[in-house]
Amino acid sequence: MQAPIVPRPPIRFGAAGALGLLALVWACSSPVPATPPIVTGTAGSAGTAGAAGEAAVTGGGGSSAGQSPGMSGAGGGGLAGAATGGGGAGGNVSSAGGGAGGGNTVEHFEKSALQARMWSTIVAQGMPTARSESTVAAALGKLFTFGARGKRPMNAFDPATKQWTEVSPPPVEMHHIQAVVLDDNIWVVGAFQGNYPNEPSLGKAYRYDVKADQWNEGPSIPRPRGSNAAVTYQGKLYMVCGSNAGHQGGFQTWFDSYDPKTQKWEQLADAPHARDHIQGAVIGDKLYIAGGRMTSTGHDVDLTVPEVDVYDFTASKWSTLAAKLPTPRGDAAAVAVGDWLLVVGGESALPAAHAETEGLNTLDGSFTSFSKLVQARHSTGAAWLDGKLYSAQGAGAQGGGPELTSIESWQ
Repeated sequence: MQAPIVPRPPIRFGAAGALGLLALVWACSSPVPATPPIVTGTAGSAGTAGAAGEAAVTGGGGSSAGQSPGMSGAGGGGLAGAATGGGGAGGNVSSAGGGAGGGNTVEHFEKSALQARMWSTIVAQGMPTARSESTVAAALGKLFTFGARGKRPMNAFDPATKQWTEVSPPPVEMHHIQAVVLDDNIWVVGAFQGNYPNEPSLGKAYRYDVKADQWNEGPSIPRPRGSNAAVTYQGKLYMVCGSNAGHQGGFQTWFDSYDPKTQKWEQLADAPHARDHIQGAVIGDKLYIAGGRMTSTGHDVDLTVPEVDVYDFTASKWSTLAAKLPTPRGDAAAVAVGDWLLVVGGESALPAAHAETEGLNTLDGSFTSFSKLVQARHSTGAAWLDGKLYSAQGAGAQGGGPELTSIESWQ
């Protein structure tokens, strides 16, 4: 039996000042006391928030020495953060950074707390559409599942009532997708259409307005492809890798961004490894790509890519981690859970789909295996909503079937 876990307040990471870094070291290495000591400092002056997507002005430094045993020194101001607001108080255990000028915040999870979580099947009301080569997205308190070969309905799931409903379906066929959410809109940038194996790439982006329950045609995609990763960062959409030749080759290292405000595309530095059938996630100021494969004629599932590539948005630079995905596979869901990258399910040369849930600790670059899915599945997505991770539908074996209707939560 596992020892009881003493909960610790989530740590949020900004660009750390001197005292903030000491607080972070204490939080990651010290035993968990019943009541964490608070390291106080005089409040730093507020930083000036920049325009969307721009850096904010550095906040002023704190002045009082820390009051926790073994921790002392001034609560210094942090570096400029992203345009998410002004500075805060002098460093404390719950805020890694002194009077910082805002910055992207990432919730910290202890490994032991995540190891205590288990996947369980939700007994839902209503029956969603069976589907694979699809996606899962969370917006406005609900989960949305859509995509698959052929035109099929779009489903919405309310975790509070455990009720499935149908909403407006996509206007065109789209499959092999990773949906992303930006300003209460669900975007699709990159998809396949048609039948295996030479599926054409969808040439336009599409946007679903969650509040209006309405689909809208988006911009043309300069380098169209499907089975690519898609993420958002500071108001922009990003496409990573993917294939422009369906399942007959065409796996790419391409990396593109789209700014909905300027309506302009930009070609960025290629990723280190070509791959398709992937998903990605942004944690802090970095994009993580793990898993995937190089799909080509005669090699639908076996040429997996175990390397983890990381793009640093602040440095505009790619790198590859020393650690590799423990269970190489494609068609897995990838999602940020605080400061962890979770890779869920997937497909490889094995007859059955994968049930593995493997997590990358982005603080130390190590992988940990967590509880497995109740139902092994691939070619779907996962979404974090209100402290729980959800995955739904997908395929239960290698290839396109059997297509599933079940939904699970990890809590």
